[in-house]
Formats: sequence, structure tokens, C-alpha cells
Amino acid sequence: MRIDDLRASDVSRPIEPFGLQPFRLAAVLVGHWRWVLGVPLVVGALSAGVTLLLPKAFESRVLILPEDNAVGAATGLAGVASQFGITLPSEPGHSPGFYGELVRSGAILEEVLRGRYRVATSEGEDSADRTLLELLEIRGATPRHQMEAGVERLRRMTLVDVRPTGLIEIRVRAPEPQLAMLIAERYVEGVNRFNAERRQSQARQRRVFVDGRGATADAELRVAEDSVRAFYEANREWQSSPRLVFEEGRLRRQLELRQELLLMLRRELESARIAEVNDAPVVTVIEPPVQATRHVTPRRTYIVIGASGLAFLLVIFGLFAREYRAQMAATDVAYGELRENWGRFLQESRLSAVVKVPRT
Repeated sequence: MRIDDLRASDVSRPIEPFGLQPFRLAAVLVGHWRWVLGVPLVVGALSAGVTLLLPKAFESRVLILPEDNAVGAATGLAGVASQFGITLPSEPGHSPGFYGELVRSGAILEEVLRGRYRVATSEGEDSADRTLLELLEIRGATPRHQMEAGVERLRRMTLVDVRPTGLIEIRVRAPEPQLAMLIAERYVEGVNRFNAERRQSQARQRRVFVDGRGATADAELRVAEDSVRAFYEANREWQSSPRLVFEEGRLRRQLELRQELLLMLRRELESARIAEVNDAPVVTVIEPPVQATRHVTPRRTYIVIGASGLAFLLVIFGLFAREYRAQMAATDVAYGELRENWGRFLQESRLSAVVKVPRT
């Protein structure tokens, strides 16, 4: 076959490119309206039924503001003590970020898990006091494994958000609305209890330290007083001697510094004694937790709409793919003849040695 015959064959059998016109698409959808409408409705109904079987989760939140109990009262004491080379212990850990990490810590989580809760039953009666491990039905080979599993479960149930303003938001999700509220309250109690114990422990250490330094400062003050008294007794006319005036001023300044240091140490000692028995909460509750009136998961509306929409898209894609295959099948004959003519042309023109002859 010559090239002119091949071109004439191509012109006599034109191959139209694949295309889906809007009217044709609409015709495809209308022609299969049962699939387009039926499948999403069935999938939506099934997803709605599945969501009814999923466990509900209720959320309760509490907004707290930790107080910054810095050692401002001891600032003056630290300034005076530094003149004598004395460094007083500080009180770290008062930033909002610290309290955010404290809520997530194992110590607070284990305390919340060991706490006992009285949750109302479906009949409205209060159940017996049970730990959170029992209420959540946490299992483990050993008590330690059970506690570790409970800590991981409680971490997933709790969301802590530390805001730039210093406020800390704690969100708790639980199977029951009352349980979520009680857990949020227990978090606040745990943080306050930790702060009280830490504050009392630090106050106890501070009291012991200040008491020891007070005894030393009292002895040093007595030495300074004895030095001043001995100077006055030995130098009756010290005002007439410049050297003695200078020496008297130096001794008097040392005496005044020792007196001021001892006075501030005694004040700090009283403050430490008060703080040692102080159990006032240091966390201010801005918004207390309340019992939720509706569940937050599962979100049935979103699930049903999402499943139905996905099913609708899949049905449309399937119908368009089927139409595409139908159009491709209609052009199979023309494609086959073109390939055959091209192969013959290559063989007759002796170009088959250079160009690969397509298989028919």
C-alpha cells in the first residue's frame, strides 16, 4: 500500500477524540437517576445507623488562672544577703507553661485516676464511689500496667491549652457528662493540692535555712556590738582624731548592716512559718466546669453528610468511567485498522528495520 492510499484511508475513517459534552453528561446522570440518588441515600442511612452504635463523648471545660507567687517579699532580703555572699533559695515553677505541663504530668493524672467518683446512673440514682480506673474499665496484667494504660487513656481524653494571656483551659471528654465535669474539677483540686504541698515543703526548707542563718546573724551582730562597745571604751575622745572617726564609722556601718540583716531574717522566718501551714489555693477558677447537655462525638450530621457526599461522587465517577469505556469501545475498530495500515506501510517501505512494527 502506498502512502497516498494510507492517507486516503485515514481521511475516510477519522477518529474523533474522546469528549464528554455537558448535555451528554446530564443525559448520563438522568438515565441512571436511581443510582445517583439511591446509593447516597442508602449510604447515608447506613452511616446514620452506625453512628447510633458509636459511643458518645461529652465534654466539660474549666478555665483557670494560676497566681504568680514569686518571692517578692524576699527580694529585699536577698539584696541585703547578697552583700554578705549569701544566696537565698528561690521558688521556681510559676509560669502558665509550668502549670500546663503539670496537668499533663503523671503525678496529677495518677491522682485523678485514683480519685473516687459518684456518678448518677441512668435511673437518676447515685452509684457507689468508684475510681476512674473502674469507671473507664481499664484493664492490665498488673496494677502498674493498669495505671499506665489509664494514664494514656486519660491523656487522650484531656486537652490542655495554655493561652498567651496566662489563662489555662482544660477540656475533658468522658462517656458521661457528669463524669467529665467531675474529672475537670479533680484536675483543679490536684493542681491546688500539688501547689499547697510544694509551697509548704519549700516554706519548711526556707524556715530551716532562715532559722540557721538567723542564729548565725545574731552571733555576728553580737560580735559587731562588742566591737563597737570596745571601741568606745578604748577611745573616749575619738571625735578629735580623724583616724578614729573613720574607724568608728566603719564599725557603725557593719553594726547597722548586721542589725538590718537580722531584722529581715526574723521577718522572713515568720513569713516562712505562716507559709508552712498555708493551704490556700493558688489557682483561680475563671470558668468552673459545668455538666454538658449534648455530646460532642460522634458528630452524626457531619458523618452522614460526608458519607453521602462521598458515595454521590463515587457514583458519578463510576458512571463517567463507564461512558468513557463505551466511547473507547466504539473507536476500537478505527484504531485497529490504523495500526494495521501503519504496519503494512513500514513493511512495504522497508522501514521496519529502523521503526518497530506495531503488533496487531
